[in-house]
Amino acid sequence: MKFSEKYGYTQARTVAQVESMDAPLRTALWNVTYERFFSSYDRYLHAYGLWLVKFLWASHFHRDLRTVPVEEVRAAAMLRKNFEEDEWYEVYDLIQVIVGAKPESTLIEAYNRVLEIHLAGYRIVGTEVTPLTSPAEVAAVEDAITDTSRFAGANHHLKSALTLYSRLESPDYANSIKESISAVEAMVKELTGKSPLGDGLSELRRQRPDLDGALVSGWKSLYGYTSNAGGVRHGGLTGPNVTQADARYFLVTCSAFVNLLMTLA
Repeated sequence: MKFSEKYGYTQARTVAQVESMDAPLRTALWNVTYERFFSSYDRYLHAYGLWLVKFLWASHFHRDLRTVPVEEVRAAAMLRKNFEEDEWYEVYDLIQVIVGAKPESTLIEAYNRVLEIHLAGYRIVGTEVTPLTSPAEVAAVEDAITDTSRFAGANHHLKSALTLYSRLESPDYANSIKESISAVEAMVKELTGKSPLGDGLSELRRQRPDLDGALVSGWKSLYGYTSNAGGVRHGGLTGPNVTQADARYFLVTCSAFVNLLMTLA
């Protein structure tokens, strides 16, 4: 906390920035981008500025590459304007495209540090900007996606669940839950050869009697809940009534369960 905030001379931010982005956050995100891609202090490490603008020009903004300024300073100035003037969700779109093009841990950590400092309601998980803020939640999902890289089915479902949950303008919470549960089902099938999930968990319990029976029963009940509640898994005439909180719970919980299953694999 700043001196002025501590002693009441200025007001500290206490409310998370959700569906909004103030000027200090925009500037901080731009500063991370500038330092990584445009800083002139180390030409070897920061030689990607013009490359980044050309990449964004063609694949994100869909503009004519002939209009890209050849001078790095002008290119940086044009990109900075997007950080300053675009809608809040468009800035997050831009950040997501950048980390997708350069998925480097130091860059993602720098962005996340800024998001945390400015109380943004979002963090970067993998290469997705997502409404997860708890370090434990972020770690659970990141670890599950990373550790299942050799299990194509579970990995695909986890990534799909995260993407559907993370859409800033049109999230699909019902299908995110489906994908989260499907990730567990795919991982259990890898271990037991059995599906659906209920049969797979029974087989897993038979193979591993050291697994707590209450835990296995609880997971069977949770799977049953997604089959019955509002048509989440099987579709309903009026559509499932699920919230962001529901989808977050399943994404994080299923990721944690996949991490547990990975220890058995």
